[in-house]
Amino acid sequence: MNTRSGHLGEDMSPLISVIIPVYNVAPYLRRCVDSLLAQTFRDFELILVDDGSTDGSGSICDEYSSGKDAEDKVKNKDKDKVNVIHQQNSGVSTARNRGIEAARGEYISFVDADDWVEPGFLQAFVEEVERHPEVDCVIQGFWNHEGTAQAEPYAYYSDAASFCSELYRLEEKKLIGYVWNKLFRRALIIENRICFDFHIPIGEDMLFCMSFIDLCKSTSILADTGYHYVFSGHKDYSFLQLNRRLDTFYSHIRQLHSLPAATVEAFLFNEYHFALYILHCLYAERQPEDVRLAYLQKIRQRRNEFPARSCRRLESPYNWLSVMVLYLPHHLCDLLLKFIFPERKA
Repeated sequence: MNTRSGHLGEDMSPLISVIIPVYNVAPYLRRCVDSLLAQTFRDFELILVDDGSTDGSGSICDEYSSGKDAEDKVKNKDKDKVNVIHQQNSGVSTARNRGIEAARGEYISFVDADDWVEPGFLQAFVEEVERHPEVDCVIQGFWNHEGTAQAEPYAYYSDAASFCSELYRLEEKKLIGYVWNKLFRRALIIENRICFDFHIPIGEDMLFCMSFIDLCKSTSILADTGYHYVFSGHKDYSFLQLNRRLDTFYSHIRQLHSLPAATVEAFLFNEYHFALYILHCLYAERQPEDVRLAYLQKIRQRRNEFPARSCRRLESPYNWLSVMVLYLPHHLCDLLLKFIFPERKA
C-alpha cells in the first residue's frame, strides 16, 4: 500500500482518485473543487467528468486543469492534479463510470459537485487505511442539508457477517445508500465489474454500495463528519423511470450473498414503501389504464415477500394505502387512487 503524503510524482499513481460528476453546477463547482484542492492529504488525483454541461461548468473544469486563471494560485499549483473528461450528456451514472475507468488510485472516493468537504476529509480516510491496510471500504459521517450531523461512533468490522448484520440500522441513519461518504478499494470494483446502473435515475448509489459491500472482507465506520451534503431541490422523475428502479432493486438485492435474511427483508420492506410512493407519479401523470393496473398487480405480488410484516404495522400514510393496493379489486382501487392523487398540472 502506498501512503505517500506529498504531491504526485511522474511515475507514481495516487493513493486516492476522487471522482466528481459535473452537470450544470456552475454556481457551486468552484466551492467544491477548491475544498478538495485544500485537503491536508495531498496524494490524490481529482477527476472531473463534465456530463455535457450547458451553463459553463465545463469551462470551469478546464480552468482547473490548465491553470490559466493566474489570480488563483491554488489552481496553478495543482493543475497537474486535476484530470478533466468531457462527454455528451448521459447522466450521473455514466459520468461516474467514466471516472472509474480513468482512475489510477488504489482507492476511489466520490464527491457531488454541489457539495463540499472539510480540509481533513481525505486525511480521515487515509489514517484508517494506515490502521487497517486490509480494509476494503471506509465510511464517514456527514452534515446533511439541515445542518445536522449523521454519524456513528468508530467501529471496525473484520468480516462481512458482522458488518452486514448492522447494515439496515446504518442505512436508517443514511450512512449506506450514498457513495460520497465512502472510500472504496478500486481493485474490488474493477475485478468484479461493479458499476453504476445508468438505466435507473434514482437509487443508483444504493445499488452500487450494496454490490460493493456484498464483496467486502472488512469495513470501517468513522465518527468523522468531513462531508457537507447540500440539498439542491427535488428532482422530477417520471413514473416509467421510477418503475424501472423498482424492478432493478428487487432483482439486484436477491443476488447479494452476504446479507442475512432479516437484512434483506428489511431492505425489501423499505423498497415496498418506495413502491407505494411511485403511485404518486403514476396517477399524477395519468398513465394509461393498462399501465396503472399492471403496476397495481406488481405491488400486490410483493405482499408475499414480507411474511414477517403486516400492512397493519405500516406507519401513516402507508397504512390505508397499503390496504387499498393489496386487497381491493384492481378497478375499484384504480378509481379511488385517481380521486386521491389528482392529475399533475403542466
